[in-house]
Amino acid sequence: MNHIDISQAYHILQNLSNLEISFMEYSVYAKDFSRFQPYIKFMDNYTVRVHDLWKFYFAFAPSLDDPDAIVVQEQDVLSEASSIRPNLDFDVGKLFNFPNGPMHRCDYYTLIYTMEGSGKLLLAKQDFTLTAGDFYLIPPMTDYALSIDRESIVLFFNLRKSFVQSEYDMIFQSDQRFVSFITAALERDISTSYLSIHSDNNEAVRNLALSILVEYINQEKFSRNAMKHYLCLLFTQLLRENAPVRSSQNVSRTIQHYQQILEYLTQEYQTADLTSVSEAIHFSKQYVCRIVKEASGQTFQSLLLSIKLEMVCSYLLRSNLSIEKITEVCGFSTPSYLSRSFKKVYGVSPSEYKKANRT
Repeated sequence: MNHIDISQAYHILQNLSNLEISFMEYSVYAKDFSRFQPYIKFMDNYTVRVHDLWKFYFAFAPSLDDPDAIVVQEQDVLSEASSIRPNLDFDVGKLFNFPNGPMHRCDYYTLIYTMEGSGKLLLAKQDFTLTAGDFYLIPPMTDYALSIDRESIVLFFNLRKSFVQSEYDMIFQSDQRFVSFITAALERDISTSYLSIHSDNNEAVRNLALSILVEYINQEKFSRNAMKHYLCLLFTQLLRENAPVRSSQNVSRTIQHYQQILEYLTQEYQTADLTSVSEAIHFSKQYVCRIVKEASGQTFQSLLLSIKLEMVCSYLLRSNLSIEKITEVCGFSTPSYLSRSFKKVYGVSPSEYKKANRT
């Protein structure tokens, strides 16, 4: 396949949806929707294999020689080894536009994105209606089935467990709703079955999703990193839009309010203090302190200091700024106060930390 851009990727997705409709209407093959093999044979007649379009559906090329090569039967478990390329953190592709999709589970995280159209998701004995802009994150070993309406375009992202476990703070911007969900999933809480984000499906969201697909298909230099960063940007965009987030894992009001405090401190750490936080999010100073203590176990001042020191570490490792300049940009009153605070937390001076950790 030649290099494609996001407009070409979208055009291919539309064409594939039309072929899927053609298969359901005109194919001579038996329409057993628990088996994809007849569809693969039908699609092969439309030069899917010739143009490598199978990459829009599978991590690996399906075999037409083995009649049972691509089979998803009820309660089958799809594995990382068969669904995610060894050199990638996650795979992405187009969902088959079939009615009555089979019930199955995966041993990895699945992120479903309804780009266009609608459908139904059967999950944890509940029915969910899919509309354009909806995202559903499903943890490993959770049974689900999808039924997609005609002319719909639904993308799936297969995320390795190890990738989500190590990178969820970065991917989900440390949002406590996501953190609580992932933590519960890691603890194998059986009540943790989904997390949904209902966006307005604006152009920025669509383009970021398509950019991930393009990097996956093209597999150019640094595609793995590009895919990861586009995924982070995708969730950043969703959180900026304040898209409604719902989860099978209940998030307390305390955690929700703590998230508001944390977001303000992360953005305004240079000048933030208790008064500015209280005024910005319309909580009393006493309530801010209580929420921080309940949610993090820290005092307000220790939380703010830890955020500032994290930024100090970032500047030490990724810039050549002097300690005086870092003092200024990180909101410390004097270099000596920064150094004392840093050594108290990290056990070494800023210069020693930089020498030991910078490569």
